[in-house]
This record gives sequence, C-alpha cells and structure tokens, in this order.
Amino acid sequence: MRKLRKLLALLKSKTVLAKKPEQKTYAGWASKNYNSSPAISFIIQSHNKSGNVLLLVKKLRVIPATEIIVIDDGSTLEHTIQLTKFLTNANEFLLRCNDLYEVITYSRALQFARGKYVILLQDDDDFETTNWVSEGLNYFDHDDQLVILGGRDGARLLPVYHDNTVKRGPFVMEGNFAIRANSFNIELCRNTQSESGLTYVQYVDRAPMWIRRDLFLSALHDFDVQFAPFQWDDAEVCLRAWTLGLHIGHYPANFKIGGLGTGGIQLWNNELHHRQDEVNVKRVYELYEDKLTYIDSLVDQCNSLVAHP
Repeated sequence: MRKLRKLLALLKSKTVLAKKPEQKTYAGWASKNYNSSPAISFIIQSHNKSGNVLLLVKKLRVIPATEIIVIDDGSTLEHTIQLTKFLTNANEFLLRCNDLYEVITYSRALQFARGKYVILLQDDDDFETTNWVSEGLNYFDHDDQLVILGGRDGARLLPVYHDNTVKRGPFVMEGNFAIRANSFNIELCRNTQSESGLTYVQYVDRAPMWIRRDLFLSALHDFDVQFAPFQWDDAEVCLRAWTLGLHIGHYPANFKIGGLGTGGIQLWNNELHHRQDEVNVKRVYELYEDKLTYIDSLVDQCNSLVAHP
C-alpha cells in the first residue's frame, strides 16, 4: 500500500497530469487553419537527427500551401520527444516507425501525403534559400509526363554490369564518371547542359526528390519493396518510369551536401550500407540491363526537345 501511494504521488507530480486537458471546441479546431489540399508535401526521413530536422522545418515553414511530414524511424526517445514538441502546426505530422528504413517508410508516407507534389528529403539535407522549390514547380508545369524530378545527382548506368568475383573496390571519380572497381560504372550528370536548367536523365538520387503524386500512384504505384531496407530503389523506380512512357528530370537545386553532417541512416549503418549497395545494384541490372540502351534513346529524345523547343 505504501508503494502504491508513492507511485500515485509521483504520477501526480508529473506536468502531464498536473494540468487538466482543455475541452475541445469548434473554434479551437478552426483556429488551426488545417489545409486539406496542400500544393506540396515535404517528407523528411530521420534517424537520431532531430536537431537537423528542426533546422529544416524552420526553413520549410515559410513556404505557403505546404505540409511537412517527418518520419522518425527508430530514433531514441529524446529525439522523438524533441520532434513531438516542435511539430505543432496543423499540417505538420510525425510518423513514428521502428527502424523500417527508407523504402518502407517513404512508401507509407507517400500514401499519407496530400500534396499534389511530394518532395522526399533526408536529415542531412540543407539549403540556403527556398528558390529551388519554385524552380521545381516550373519544370512540372512544362511537362505533364514528368513524374520524378531530382535536385541532387542525375545519373546513367552504363549498359554492362561487371559481375566479377573479386572484391569490389571503392568509388573513384574520373571526370563525370563514378567508377567502382570490378563492379559497375555510373555517369553522373551534376551540371545541367540545357538553357532551361532541366536535363532528362536515366535516374536521380534522393534527395531532394520531387514526385508528381497522382501520376506516381496511378502508374508506378509504389517503390519496389524487394530493394528494402534501402539503396537503389530510387534508381529502379526511375528506370521503371521510362519503360512506362514517363519522364525523369534533373535540375541543380544546389543543396549543401554534407552541410548538416552525415545522415542518420549512413552514420549507424555503415556495413549494411555497403552490402546493400552491392546486392541491389546487381538487382537493378538483372531487371533493366536489356532495357538501358532503349531508355538512353528516350532520354536523348527528351533532351533534344528541351534543347530545340
């Protein structure tokens, strides 16, 4: 009985119980100014990086007609509490997941979002101005088949996968090419060549990754869960889009790569990250190696129209 009294006294001392909840009212709900049809949904994937997320949300809040969805994927309690306290606006949401990683969490958040466009972000992204948002919207206005737009790296897989049995080497940059010894070669398209600022590419990396939500859900349906928990699902969905007659674009959003340090998913998953890289790039080639030349021809056609409207 004594222990029970002590427990009750402890509970009563907590702030959460000391203040009685207020009665709900229609006026209180209306004052939140919830927007049921935002133009853009920002989705931020985070793991133990609440400080970074708070900085990003502050910058994104100034953009009108938007909503912000933060995926708290398996963070420790102090990070979850920080995010809960901070995300107080009506169109700010916190999705708590238990270490499910990007493929699953982005998929679930995409279904939850209500924006015409969805922008996938990560907890190591940073930017000085929000000009990249209006620029991205402009590109979608000029191409109704543009389903995904990347602002970081556009890239092209070379048509042949080198499936050697020797150990894979590290990435080495040679001009615009990223080469992994004994494995695969990627041509990067960081600098757009078109006057409009838009370049069509095989695939784009997250983040930022724009998605035209309705077209994505109706034609592509989802990210491919066989790439779970992460790595190369962004490339796969772009290559799949081209085979369905949809377009993938890239523009220089000029994010400060590494400006907020290493992202949570990389910081706590170093070994798994390298393993997934090898497993999933092989899977991409198994699915699309015989289609890469055809996809290249579609990319070239789109770029010729941009260069000569």
